[in-house]
Amino acid sequence: MNPYRACLANNIVKGKQMTVSWHVDDLKISHPDCAAVDDFLKWITTTYSTIGEVKSTCGKVHEYLGMKLNYFVKG
Repeated sequence: MNPYRACLANNIVKGKQMTVSWHVDDLKISHPDCAAVDDFLKWITTTYSTIGEVKSTCGKVHEYLGMKLNYFVKG
């Protein structure tokens, strides 16, 4: 858990930082290795699928909390 931001967690997974941020029931998961994100999504689905459907998107453009996040341009 990040001591400065209550809705942010970081962990080292496969030698790189995974960052999970959330707001209510929306998550944004970042990691350089797509397989690490897939593994985390499998855990979320197994753990929380009884509550509701777990949906995910993968790629360079995402919609999150009314924002369009575009990762095509570095920085």
